[in-house]
Amino acid sequence: MATPGQEAIREVQRRLRAQQGAFVPKPRLPVIDEVVATVLSQHTSDVNSERAFARLKERFPTWEQVADAPVTEVAEAIRCGGIADQKARRIQQILAAIEEREGRIDLGRLDDLDDAAAEA
Repeated sequence: MATPGQEAIREVQRRLRAQQGAFVPKPRLPVIDEVVATVLSQHTSDVNSERAFARLKERFPTWEQVADAPVTEVAEAIRCGGIADQKARRIQQILAAIEEREGRIDLGRLDDLDDAAAEA
């Protein structure tokens, strides 16, 4: 038998589904895209972070181009996502660390690993 709290949660879920439809997760992005999207999501809305990611990819089609660009240009591309100067520096630092560790800007090898192995 459900507790009153569980019943309340079920009622909220029912109302959300009725108003917004069933939950549909976003499509999974390549690992580096997810990492960069996570940086861009800090201290902003989903709408703004998604817009910043789209503008970044439009301006710099490859992660190598992002890594090699002047930080000011990366910041300008993501300005709509907020705290662009900090995020641009952080993204370039992450890309540099990936390149140093992997020998290239690619984390595709993580795709075939289970969660524990990928975390390690």
